[in-house]
Amino acid sequence: QLPFLIPASQAIKNVSKADELIEDFLEKRAYAVLFGPSGSGKTFLALDIALSVAAGQPWAGKKTTQTSVVYLNGEGQRGMGKRIKAWLIHNELLDAELPFYLTRHENDASDMSTFNAHIGHLQAETDAAVLIIHHTGLTTDERARGNNQLKGALDSEFRVVRDGDLIALNATKQKDIELGDALHFESE
Repeated sequence: QLPFLIPASQAIKNVSKADELIEDFLEKRAYAVLFGPSGSGKTFLALDIALSVAAGQPWAGKKTTQTSVVYLNGEGQRGMGKRIKAWLIHNELLDAELPFYLTRHENDASDMSTFNAHIGHLQAETDAAVLIIHHTGLTTDERARGNNQLKGALDSEFRVVRDGDLIALNATKQKDIELGDALHFESE
């Protein structure tokens, strides 16, 4: 018997539900993308997700597991403090000291395989879930922009679509969680 092979009967016995960061939405240690066209509400949703996890409070009616969050802030740095403050006021947590941290500079990774390797290293060192915020393709808003290596490496992918003040969030890829129905939000 080869040491790297296991019988299917053993694999079936070892099936367990994935540890979830957000109930029925995002696994712990997931590598995921949230994508949509410019102005679709990506940052609004990403901050809501990230701050809800840092606070350990429900997000979109789903349980979260509280943990530290590092937000790799690639664009819109000047307005980030205002957005965070608005979220804290809206959620009555203005005086809370949350384990939420921002980076200062945009990631300049041009090689997707190198970027994916760095994300993998970050996850291995921190046991983190990683949610990348990305724009849609130049010719279609049905998929994220860029190289297909990114989608192949992902555990989850979410598409953001805005219609006026309404924002829809659709799971377009989930490796180990059911796709589920679209989630809807209203921007204020």
